[in-house]
Amino acid sequence: MSYKGRMLFRDGWTYSPRNVRGPEWPPPPELGQLISLVREYWNIRKNLVTVELTQLRHTMEGLRELQAVRSAPIQQMVRYFDKESKKLITECKDLDLTLFNGRIQWLEADLNDCVERLKEVGLCLREHSYSGNLPKVV
Repeated sequence: MSYKGRMLFRDGWTYSPRNVRGPEWPPPPELGQLISLVREYWNIRKNLVTVELTQLRHTMEGLRELQAVRSAPIQQMVRYFDKESKKLITECKDLDLTLFNGRIQWLEADLNDCVERLKEVGLCLREHSYSGNLPKVV
């Protein structure tokens, strides 16, 4: 996830978005800051998944409506590599909207995972904030 000009990962490590060799920054040593950073990761991810899921559902609905007013099926171009002839094949086929279902199910599962992780992070943050002294992460 992109966060303040860096690539943020769920463990709190951040990396340069432009160079795979670095620099890299470790998670913050303060547990409260780490928990906040992890919460930020899951919020960003949840927002991205929500947008993609919404767009995909709108696309499917638009294609269904378009198909409903047509007498012939909507066509799509399909490209694949044929191993036997070692050529790229392009074919025109009927649009199959059921192919979107797998992606929608995956996005829904990912969204549910984000919500569960945010609940866990929230519980962790509440537990540590009640003690008044957040321990240092070594």
